[in-house]
Amino acid sequence: MKIDEAVSILRAHNEWRRAPAHLPEDAMPAMGDPRKIGIAIDTVCDALSQSDDWARALRLADDVAESVICTNGHNTEGRQWVLYPEQIAADPYLEDCIAHLEWRWIARAVREGGRVTVIFEEQT
Repeated sequence: MKIDEAVSILRAHNEWRRAPAHLPEDAMPAMGDPRKIGIAIDTVCDALSQSDDWARALRLADDVAESVICTNGHNTEGRQWVLYPEQIAADPYLEDCIAHLEWRWIARAVREGGRVTVIFEEQT
């Protein structure tokens, strides 16, 4: 499968996935073939993993997410930053940054009493 076809299949799948549940059945977008969707995902992932652009994008996202947490959080000790519920409610981007850092195994989040403590892991 070529990358253009893969992207087209994934975009159509997102239209189906995001369609409002209240639409009449005849107005709903058709669900794509799950096998083709899987192949499309593999095609896009393979293309990205072989690209220097992907590595650069991840590195930049890592740096930005860490910077946002460290700029907005309150340092309690070492590499721990606390975010309070009001901050998270006011800026949902903080949750995206936390999710990114956890996904990349750069930090872990401990949630307690509405607060989130982001603990950055030692990088080797």
